[in-house]
Amino acid sequence: MFETISNWFENCWLCLLLLLLGAFLLGWLLNWLFTRTQKARIEELEGANGRLKARTTDLEKELASARYQVDEIEKTNSNLKVALNRCEADRSIMQSKIANLEVADTDDDVSIVSAAGNDGGDDLAGKYGSSGLAAISGMNDDAMTILEKNGIGSVEDLAKADDATLAAAFEGTKHNWYYYRNQAGYAASGDWDGLGGYKTNNYAMAFRNDNLQIVEGIGPKIEGLLKNDGIKTWGMLAGSTTNRLQGILDAAGPNYRMHDPKTWPEQAKLANEGKWEELIKYQKFLDTGRETTGDFSSPSKAEKMMVKLLGITANPDDLKVVEGIGPKIESLLKAGGINTWSDLAKSSVNRLKKILSDAGDRYRLAVPDTWPKQAELAEAGKWAELREYQDYLDGGKDLAKS
Repeated sequence: MFETISNWFENCWLCLLLLLLGAFLLGWLLNWLFTRTQKARIEELEGANGRLKARTTDLEKELASARYQVDEIEKTNSNLKVALNRCEADRSIMQSKIANLEVADTDDDVSIVSAAGNDGGDDLAGKYGSSGLAAISGMNDDAMTILEKNGIGSVEDLAKADDATLAAAFEGTKHNWYYYRNQAGYAASGDWDGLGGYKTNNYAMAFRNDNLQIVEGIGPKIEGLLKNDGIKTWGMLAGSTTNRLQGILDAAGPNYRMHDPKTWPEQAKLANEGKWEELIKYQKFLDTGRETTGDFSSPSKAEKMMVKLLGITANPDDLKVVEGIGPKIESLLKAGGINTWSDLAKSSVNRLKKILSDAGDRYRLAVPDTWPKQAELAEAGKWAELREYQDYLDGGKDLAKS
């Protein structure tokens, strides 16, 4: 049997060889087909990956562009809010600006009649009526009607009227009766120069005397507590004792007992008397209403509120107060070591241009020629002058010099 098998193998070796060769060829063919399929798949995936990378790059560019547009929109929105705040502030003082022409005429009349040895009463009566109320900036028919109903028929009557009477008379209206009464005080005493100066005082025009938050140490919640207890105006606050104020705070709970109201009546007195320069100087000496040995360098509460009303920040780190500087450029300047208004005010235009140029073509179009001057005005707290200067600018560029 073994011999038979051996003979079979000897006779069929060619068959086995062919079988092995066939198996090898089949394996090679299958491997070739698989490899080719996988290679095609890999090439397809690599192509798809390349397209995804290109798309990702495009999306990143679009995202960067979108972020830039968002920054520009936010800047535009911020500028619109600033403009709105300015309009609100201007609305409260515009009538006084217009009335300055009348003040000038009044001063001329007084100077003429004073030389004749009288007070000019007849001439002024002819211009403003016997009551003199028409000389008061902001005074209109509605305000005069309210005064008449309360027995106030002249500048003398108005100058003598107390806070409670006027507050009750003008309650629910937008009239700044405090502003009216202080003007009446100047008019009643014949101080026409003082009246003209008072009419152009931004603080007197901007704030009503029921705004107790003008006092350092008083915020919205404490203002509410005081008004609920009947202290509704600067005059009322000026006449309040420290014990009464402390009692109001103590009754409100432990969160309010830490406040020190000792300086509040004095601050209110200065505001009520229109002594804004003295109030600002005094507040620079205070810390949350407490007397300290301050360095007088930080803005006063009155200045901060005026700045907010004008739509300008009081933060010296906010370079965006400068016309022509947005969030992106602010970041570039701070990365270049210019962090405050003071830093910017001391920077040369060439340095600013280099920072912008190094940041790429997008920023080379910015014109920083006026930035140091604007920053200098901001640092000095000359907000009215800064606003007036910025009115002549376009994106920070002085068109008068272009």
